Amino acid sequence: MASARISGHIVVYHPDGDRLRKHGYYIDPCNHRKGIYNLPEIAKEFCQELLTSHGEDVASLPAVSRDGMKEYLTDDQIRRVFKRAYADDESVTEEDTTKMTELSLDKVLTVGTGSSSLSSGCYCTVINQLMNQTEKPFTVVMDEFNCYYDHGHYFHMEYDEHVRMGVPPNRISIFKPFMDAMGLYPEESGVDITDKYATDSKKAVMKWGSIVVGTSESRAVKQSFTQSLEECAQKAQPLRDDEDGVHTVEVRRFDNTEVQHQLYNYEIIGIGKLRFDRGETSLNPEEVEYLRLVSGGSGQHLMNACMIPSS
Repeated sequence: MASARISGHIVVYHPDGDRLRKHGYYIDPCNHRKGIYNLPEIAKEFCQELLTSHGEDVASLPAVSRDGMKEYLTDDQIRRVFKRAYADDESVTEEDTTKMTELSLDKVLTVGTGSSSLSSGCYCTVINQLMNQTEKPFTVVMDEFNCYYDHGHYFHMEYDEHVRMGVPPNRISIFKPFMDAMGLYPEESGVDITDKYATDSKKAVMKWGSIVVGTSESRAVKQSFTQSLEECAQKAQPLRDDEDGVHTVEVRRFDNTEVQHQLYNYEIIGIGKLRFDRGETSLNPEEVEYLRLVSGGSGQHLMNACMIPSS
């Protein structure tokens, strides 16, 4: 993510798939897009993150027209977006906003951060613009991607009258663009490839950019879901490495020796509690085994464990 941003990419970063698939506060049917559901509060959060990280970048891109907004917002919502965008500008009247034909992407995101009823439409509008522009490379980074393929955790009577089946992520507006672009629909998952709302990945793929996702075994996801997702991704790999498509890379866990060596590196660098313990941690076999256990052999989790100060 950092490398992409340094290289001039606009990056959407969603590292916590496990939280996003469960804790969206509440879910609402999208009145404008039949069969699609919104997570308004999470959409507000996404708008704020993108605005904070890339406000200047999106402001420099071509503005979105009223017609470009109609796929995700009703006519009344579009009117409200323009009105809210210039609410703090006394020189612009409400009548002036009705005559405007386009709005900059940063203003769309600003409106999305402050309105639960508009946030989902604003976010999807901006993501659609980013996926279909060629001025700046656009990269999406999503960790714990296998969490989205587990049983759904969002329920609504409009989707299932008996509220027994969760709404799958390819029916949730903020996840749908990325799920469609990946085009991974394993048989054993919460996403149904026969669903009429599933989009052809060839039509959904972005014009200049890519999606980088990672699966995690440190979350409560059924192993068969993760395995079926990985198998589906491997089948989708192109015949040659230089061709477009899904490319898979296996990142193995650290073994015992690698954990020990990594702790030595952390101590030399001076990370967390290793900075002043004079080798007490890295030279203690029991402490090393404890860190290996709590980290699960994952580099990021090992570093996080070393950040915790000694009691």
